[in-house]
Amino acid sequence: MSFGKLRGSYGVTGSDNIGDYAYLNTYSVVSTSYNSESGLTPTSLYNADYKWEKTTKLEGALEFSLFKDRINSSIVYYNNRSTDQLVGLTLGSTTGFSSI
Repeated sequence: MSFGKLRGSYGVTGSDNIGDYAYLNTYSVVSTSYNSESGLTPTSLYNADYKWEKTTKLEGALEFSLFKDRINSSIVYYNNRSTDQLVGLTLGSTTGFSSI
C-alpha cells in the first residue's frame, strides 16, 4: 500500500423556506364594509406542528493506492435523510382553505 486515507463527515442542516409567522392565524382587511364597518377575513390557519425541515447527511470513505500508485481505488458510503418536509396537507373544502 503506497497511499491510504480514511475520511468521514456528519452534518445536520435546516431549512425555513417559509414566510414570516406562517404558523399563525393571519387575517386581511376586507375591502367592502358592512354597516359602515370594515371587517377581517382569515388568510391562513394556525398549525401547531409547523417546524423546520431537517436534512441529516452522513459520509464515510476509504481511499487507497497500491503498488506505487499503479492501482487507485475509493470506497464511499453516503446517507442523506430529510425529515419534517414543508409540504401542504390537503384540507376539506368546508374549512375554507385548500391546504395547511
